[in-house]
Amino acid sequence: MNPIENMAAHEGAYSDAEARVYHTVSQNPAMVRDYCITKVARVAGVSTSAVMRFCQRMGYRGYKDFRFDVMRYLSTREDDPGQNRDRSSLIAGAYADACVSLQTMDREALSTLAQAMLRADMVFCLGVYRSYLPAEMLRMSLVDLGIRTFSTNDRVEFTRISYTATARSAIIIFSESGDDFGYRPALEGAHSLGAASFLVTCNASPAIGDRCDHVILLPRPVVPGIAHLDAHAVALAFVSMLSEAINRQQSDEGAMA
Repeated sequence: MNPIENMAAHEGAYSDAEARVYHTVSQNPAMVRDYCITKVARVAGVSTSAVMRFCQRMGYRGYKDFRFDVMRYLSTREDDPGQNRDRSSLIAGAYADACVSLQTMDREALSTLAQAMLRADMVFCLGVYRSYLPAEMLRMSLVDLGIRTFSTNDRVEFTRISYTATARSAIIIFSESGDDFGYRPALEGAHSLGAASFLVTCNASPAIGDRCDHVILLPRPVVPGIAHLDAHAVALAFVSMLSEAINRQQSDEGAMA
């Protein structure tokens, strides 16, 4: 995950001062390369300690490490984001970068999810509005693999899952923001039964993360100076990776039988 995606992933966790740093830096990441921490703080209208906390929130030891990561990222671009490139190219590049970042995601988490689905008596794929697209795509892929699957974007059905799931079930929720849109009854039911639950999100601090056994963080496409981009295309790419991982494990288990 590049530093621009990392900033966006933690958007929901920033304090007010950290949020000002985020909005300032996300509009012009090149300032991190060009400015010292004091000047960044002055432009954002916050203290230097707020900038330091902003960096540490993302997992950096401090501004120096964050600055180095941003400089390395900018050096891989043909030019700085927002400079001499049309908006369509910037958007396409952001989606390409996010999908490339999937290569570095936690393979153990992907394997754990694949194994849980293979062993489940029923896989429940949940998502609201646009997040239902990857949920339904996963359902179709699992059906092709002979795995019993149910998908829905209906909050009433979410509640019913707590009565139909078993200890051998697996629940996977797709939510770009990680907010609670009625998922809690299903997750509480799964928890009481001992069923496995997974959240796939772009938010590093999701509101329902503490209710899920596993949280899989996906990169969010981000373009400085351009409004929030829909990240569900990245989720669809992730579903293709997951389907391939399940298919591979299924084949390996069949060969060993």
